[in-house]
Amino acid sequence: MKVGITTYPVAFQRKGGLEVQIRQTMQALQGLGVETTLVDLSREKLKNFDIIHHFSHSSFRIFESAQSSGIPLVLSPLVELVQSRLRLHKIRFINYALHKAFGQEFRTRWHDTMGSLRLANAILPLTEAENSVIKGLVPEVADRTQVVPNGITEDFFAASPTLFRTTYPDLREFVLVASSIVPYKNQLAVIRAARAAGYHTVLVGSKSSEDYFGECMQAGGTTVTYLGELEYPSPMLTSLFAAAGVVVLASMQEPFGLVPFEALAAGTPSILTTRSGVDWEGNPPYFQRVRPDSDDDIYNALRTAMEAPPNPSACMQLVQDMRWNAVAQRILGIYESVLQERASR
Repeated sequence: MKVGITTYPVAFQRKGGLEVQIRQTMQALQGLGVETTLVDLSREKLKNFDIIHHFSHSSFRIFESAQSSGIPLVLSPLVELVQSRLRLHKIRFINYALHKAFGQEFRTRWHDTMGSLRLANAILPLTEAENSVIKGLVPEVADRTQVVPNGITEDFFAASPTLFRTTYPDLREFVLVASSIVPYKNQLAVIRAARAAGYHTVLVGSKSSEDYFGECMQAGGTTVTYLGELEYPSPMLTSLFAAAGVVVLASMQEPFGLVPFEALAAGTPSILTTRSGVDWEGNPPYFQRVRPDSDDDIYNALRTAMEAPPNPSACMQLVQDMRWNAVAQRILGIYESVLQERASR
């Protein structure tokens, strides 16, 4: 089986959750003997692959091209989480009205999202919340969706704090926020809450907004340290996760939010925004959910995690079934079903 991996054109210009998802999916599938290639659309033809797996809901034209070549399509869409059924109906109605008024060539991003969903042979939402949005947007694809969550690489399960602690001996008992530094990731609220509670904050990730980065550093003063970008999943990054007192992802919205689960695999308590598609309930002090717009919520969760006695095995036990190998086996099964269905037509 030859699988072509595609995504939107500038996906790898920064490091983020989507880029991690793509690389780890490819690596895990290759471990199962599946030939996977990140397609260079300027050099390679989609028709040279047995199946195309596209990540993100954009790039509708890629789907059109693959369909015209008769290539089966699998979509990991990362659809925006729409909180109300009424808003879903509004999106569908407005897009329908725009097409009626201006014709099929007038397209919004929602047109491309719904068009991609309709063309896909299989759709792999990360969570049930995302699955519900997809079914609300395009009800006719309901029988083509299967929830396949992100996985955790084995590097985190094997993480040790030793490398980080010997490299940065002055950084002890800190709160870690590991993500792109941009307003919707909400680092500023975590820094404020951590400072109020008397904790140091460590930031790691790309500076997607220099202005916001400056606000964060000013708000934290001497209580915040920025370590730059670290390779994923490098020994220093996984050691950092294991050395932290708690790892926080308090974003304004997350389709999934893998970082807190990687922290648990490294034996570290974690905190995840309530605005994630993941439907896990809290399990304090090891795993907690916080409202991203509530500094008090974040403050209390930080204190609960930081004041609890360390228990790495209890943290790791929560995510034992989230290894990438298991996720890749599910994806491979979906590929095989899609190809079998295509062959039987």
